[in-house]
Amino acid sequence: MGKAQKQNYGVEFGLLENLFAINFEYFKEKRTDILLAGSGRSVPDFFGATPAPANIGQVNSGGFELELKFNKRFRDLYLWSSFAFTHAKNKIMFADDPVLLPDYQKKQGFPIGQVNTQIKTGFYNNWDEVYASVATETNDLAMMPGFYDLLDFNADGVINSFDAVPYGYSEVPQNTFSSSFGLEYKNFSVMAQLYGVTNASRIIPLMNFARPSNWNVVFAHVRDYWSKENQNATSFLPRWKTQGQNIGDYYLYDASYIRLKTVELAYLFNRKDNKWLENTGITSLRMYVNGDNLFFWSKLPDDREAAWSGGAANTGAYPTVKRINFGINLTF
Repeated sequence: MGKAQKQNYGVEFGLLENLFAINFEYFKEKRTDILLAGSGRSVPDFFGATPAPANIGQVNSGGFELELKFNKRFRDLYLWSSFAFTHAKNKIMFADDPVLLPDYQKKQGFPIGQVNTQIKTGFYNNWDEVYASVATETNDLAMMPGFYDLLDFNADGVINSFDAVPYGYSEVPQNTFSSSFGLEYKNFSVMAQLYGVTNASRIIPLMNFARPSNWNVVFAHVRDYWSKENQNATSFLPRWKTQGQNIGDYYLYDASYIRLKTVELAYLFNRKDNKWLENTGITSLRMYVNGDNLFFWSKLPDDREAAWSGGAANTGAYPTVKRINFGINLTF
C-alpha cells in the first residue's frame, strides 16, 4: 500500500477586528514503497517473463495553500469576499526506469503524468523541404508538403519515439484558485464565484477523417489549414483516407482556464417586514435565480473539465452543462 511521511505547517490570523483574515498552510509529503506493476518495471529481455509487482516507487510532493477573506458591514449593507489559492507539485523520485534510457524519457525526475511528445517546428512548404528532411520512422513515404517538420531531438537522423520529450505539464493542475464575492443590502443579496487552474496540459485529439464511422467529420480547428497560398496556417491539411501524418504536439493544449462557476441573485421576504405573511404560517420566503458554469475562458477547444480524457472519450467527451435555476425557499 505504500508509506507516507507528511508535514503541515500553518498560520491563521485576523486584522482590524477580522475585517481581513489570512490563512496560510505549507505542506510536504514523501511517499515510499509505492506499488509498481510488473509491466512497468525494468527487466532485461532475457528474463523471459513479466516480473512480479513490487513496492519500490517513490514520490515527493509539496506546496502551499493561501486563503484571504474580507467582511464588512455598513448598517444595511454587508460586503464579503474570499480568495483561495493552492500550489501543489510532485516529483517521481524512483520509478524503476531502464538505466540506459535517456534522462529526458525517464519518469524519474518529472511529475506524475508528465506529457512526453514530439515537437513540431513548422511545415514542409515545398517538395525540396520534404526531400531534405530528416526521415521519420512511420509514414515517411507518405510525407508531403503541408506535413509538420518534427524536431530530431537526439540528432540521430531519424524521427521516432526517442524524440518525444517532456513538454508542458501533466493533466493535474499545479495551481488552482477560487474567488467568491457578494453583497447583501436589506433583503436583497447577490453572489458570484470564479474558479480556475493554471500549469496544466491536456491532449485532446479531435481527429479528422479518423475512422470509417466518421470519415466525413472535420473539426473546426482545421479551418485555417495549410495550403500553398497559406503557409502560415495554424493547422495541418486534413487528408481523407490517407495514412496519418506525424503532427507532434499539435493536439497538446494549455489546459488553464477560468470559469464563472456560480452566480446567484435572491430576495428575502420575512414576516417582520411583510405583514401579508402573518396569516400564511410562513416565517420567511426567499426567491432566487442562480446559474452554474455560465462562462468559460480557456485555450482548450471545448469545455470538458470533468470528462475523462483517456481512450476513445477524447473524441466523444460530454461537455460541462450550463444550468439556470429558479427557486423558492419557505420557512414555516
